Amino acid sequence: MSALLLKKQADYLVHDSYTVETEDHEDHTFNGVMFDVEVLDRRPVQALVVDSIHVRGGLGQMSVWCVEGGRRGVEEKPAAWTQAFSRHVNASWRDFTS
Repeated sequence: MSALLLKKQADYLVHDSYTVETEDHEDHTFNGVMFDVEVLDRRPVQALVVDSIHVRGGLGQMSVWCVEGGRRGVEEKPAAWTQAFSRHVNASWRDFTS
């Protein structure tokens, strides 16, 4: 019954913050990370904003890329991706930078 009361479009903002703890083996030999973000459809959602990711290491020229619908099957298809961020990030071996 309560599902029938849900609005089709939200008229408010919800500011939640989630931290995903991952293992840090201090292995700075990789060239990137890929992960999917999924919004459960239990509530009406117009937008999901990821405003930072924290990294450390040699860094340098960094970019963030997005693909609608998830990364599976398009990991190696450049035309499917949209660049959301690109800039030089100074090395930070001890402290995380975002």
